[in-house]
Amino acid sequence: MHFELPQGKIQSLKAFGGHYLMIVVSILTALALEEWVQHIHRNQSGRQAEAQIVAEIRENLVQVRQSIAENVERRKPLVELANRIIAALKAGEPDVRIRAEIIGPAGRPGIGISWPHLRHEAWDVAVGDQSAANIDQATLKRISSVYSAQHELATSLQSTTVLLNGGRLIDVMTDLAIGDVSPRELTHSLRQMSDTIEASQGELRKFESLLTTAAGVAESVHPSSDPAAPRVGLN
Repeated sequence: MHFELPQGKIQSLKAFGGHYLMIVVSILTALALEEWVQHIHRNQSGRQAEAQIVAEIRENLVQVRQSIAENVERRKPLVELANRIIAALKAGEPDVRIRAEIIGPAGRPGIGISWPHLRHEAWDVAVGDQSAANIDQATLKRISSVYSAQHELATSLQSTTVLLNGGRLIDVMTDLAIGDVSPRELTHSLRQMSDTIEASQGELRKFESLLTTAAGVAESVHPSSDPAAPRVGLN
């Protein structure tokens, strides 16, 4: 900020008042201009941070939807095989026939859950350089809730694995590879894996809805992930 002092002698009180007023106006103008420049800079910083965060959220949304679709396909053959074995057991079919006619032709079922790789670098940068503070408060609240839920999702997905008996699952898969697996034991493992996938799907769908709102994109529809779809059962 810079202003010029009057040159020469001041001839009267009126002239002095005029010069003084000019100095005050110059100072106030400079301060206002500086504040205006800072305001523009803050707005630009907030818009850039928001754009980068929203782009990251949309990328995460793609990852979540891809995992949901993959899990639907992973769960389907598990449910179908388990239901066929259950029907055969209820009909009194001997294990040897179930292994030969149902389990053998099905091959080894795919075991595993698709978990999305979720990014958070844009959010971390915005928080670190304080540009997040320049984002509209309502938008910032919505965005921050997404990243908070993203952190909780990782814990939730890990906790769903408690449904699995890892050691027993390995034993059953080994027996299956040998060709001497118990149909009943295999059905137990198939059900565990299927229910674990479905529990993970519930968490992913909730997070997908949150991401969809934050990213401002259309809701996704998963025809093959209908909550009313048949589940594996032993009754």
